[in-house]
Amino acid sequence: MKRAGTKNEQFKKRVPTALLPILRGKKLSIYLPETTAPDSDTYMVTVTLGDMITFSLGAPVSRLAKIRHAVALGHVEAFLDAAQRGPEDLSHLEITSLLGEIHKALLAQYETDPPARHKIVVDDGVEEWSELSEWQEMISDAEVGILTLTPQGRAAAVARVSRIVDLDAFLSARALVLSEKSYRDLVEGLPRDLTAGRGNVGAAQPRKLRGRPLRGSISRMESQNRCSSATQYR
Repeated sequence: MKRAGTKNEQFKKRVPTALLPILRGKKLSIYLPETTAPDSDTYMVTVTLGDMITFSLGAPVSRLAKIRHAVALGHVEAFLDAAQRGPEDLSHLEITSLLGEIHKALLAQYETDPPARHKIVVDDGVEEWSELSEWQEMISDAEVGILTLTPQGRAAAVARVSRIVDLDAFLSARALVLSEKSYRDLVEGLPRDLTAGRGNVGAAQPRKLRGRPLRGSISRMESQNRCSSATQYR
């Protein structure tokens, strides 16, 4: 199916009426293959849910469009099935595994795309710094939010580190619905996980990075994961 004004095929699927109160306004992220090759890299599409799940497949009528449609349909159906089942608890081991995936994704991202480095003149000379310079401030602010032990504090923590990791996009690319307790446990593990990730990414840099924060985008997550994962509805 094509949208007027474009040659690219569109994905469309209606959200079941019973799930609309739960899903409306939530984000759904899906990884689609860049090519028709079995081991193709992937790219992420994120949509806001309403009555319909609709997005471009990024290709005209072709084998690639059919492959992307099949991948998208499989993920969307798993996502809706998970929403229908309702929230479930993850074990401590499963929470730890999810945090490990976040860590690995950060390392993979910066291995191929190192943070931009900049030099700035200061009173005592020249400082060199990168996008990593702002991470610790973000992580510290997130820890403060978590320590409030409230849903509002946890939401603020997730928002504060969203430029490091878009947690909701990361989770919605996985067809699981987390219980409130499991989501809380995952968020509470983020600061330690991101601090370790920051240290490992920084250690890979040829020179010490220091100085003041840089405002910029750091949020692209892994492109190799496909559809084995989890989301939270709050």
